[in-house]
Amino acid sequence: SENSSVTVTVHAKPTANASALQASLCTGESLQLNGTANGGSGSGYNFTWTGPNAYATSLQNPVLSNIQQIYSGVFQLVVTDLFGCQSAASS
Repeated sequence: SENSSVTVTVHAKPTANASALQASLCTGESLQLNGTANGGSGSGYNFTWTGPNAYATSLQNPVLSNIQQIYSGVFQLVVTDLFGCQSAASS
């Protein structure tokens, strides 16, 4: 009988870190979101933010100018590394 084998590599997930420059704003001000990542493949991260009112962007550190009350709520950051491994954080 013949034997065959396969080599499997399991990659660590990156760690996503989400923060806002100011967590409490007045209408008309600017919201600065900050995304960082570490671990995983160690480079080449993709950042995807989602939030209230169908907000979505692939910018690492987006700014929402002239913020309105419809954007009150939780913003979530998903970080994907070069291997497709993902991690999420909220701000």
